[in-house]
Amino acid sequence: MTSKLVASDLPDWPAVMGVELAAAYCGGHSENTFRAECPIPPFRRRGKDVWRRKDLDAWIDSWDKDGSESPDDFLSGFGKHGRRAA
Repeated sequence: MTSKLVASDLPDWPAVMGVELAAAYCGGHSENTFRAECPIPPFRRRGKDVWRRKDLDAWIDSWDKDGSESPDDFLSGFGKHGRRAA
């Protein structure tokens, strides 16, 4: 059994994160909840799904206090390869 990662164990958040770290970064939800709620498509790196911190930051920044932005609105800013347009 592996121990649960917590933000205080890290010097900084990495630029690319697997599902466990990405879930923790986005509020500490379970991996299943993160996968169900996160509209950002992961990409494959060395055989596993990973997310870019800058894309997660963009998603987090899009959270409106009144919840007005839908996942489809957010995803419209992503290009063909799942990268958010600059």
